[in-house]
Amino acid sequence: MQRARAQGMGTVLFSGGTGGKAAALADVVILSPSTETQHIQEVHTALGHILCALVEEALFPGFGPG
Repeated sequence: MQRARAQGMGTVLFSGGTGGKAAALADVVILSPSTETQHIQEVHTALGHILCALVEEALFPGFGPG
């Protein structure tokens, strides 16, 4: 996060619990409200698919299903 910020990049943090020290450094913080690794991973997997669908729809409107 520090290196990205130093290079002028935007950052997004996917984490669980409070996000730890990295949360203070990220531009966008997406937290899974759990401290259980498997639950955090399940939330991140679902959010990853949602974000991909949103990007695909933005780039290729009406092309995909539904």
